[in-house]
Amino acid sequence: MWRVKLVAELRPGVMTETEVARIERNEQAGVAEPGLRLAETKQLTTALQAQIVPAQVAVVGEQCRSCVSCGRRLASKGHYPVTFSSLFGDVPVRVRTAARLSLSGPG
Repeated sequence: MWRVKLVAELRPGVMTETEVARIERNEQAGVAEPGLRLAETKQLTTALQAQIVPAQVAVVGEQCRSCVSCGRRLASKGHYPVTFSSLFGDVPVRVRTAARLSLSGPG
């Protein structure tokens, strides 16, 4: 059995490890079928996308939580669901809705 694990370091010194796939071969599989099969490749890339995309969205969401002009932290108005579509499958993600600061004041 092969176990494929994704190790992520999204913040310096903080690592997470997630098993994204298990590939099992019996003793019969030998020289005739080396490497990954197409179905296994699709399973692996889909599982990787399902882990990487939400993590990237979360990191970008955290980076965009401050006003570019004054640096003040923007208030969160919650999250909304979005589906990221790619060649490797659709990935549901939660995107943060941030309040905008008005530079000109009310009205």
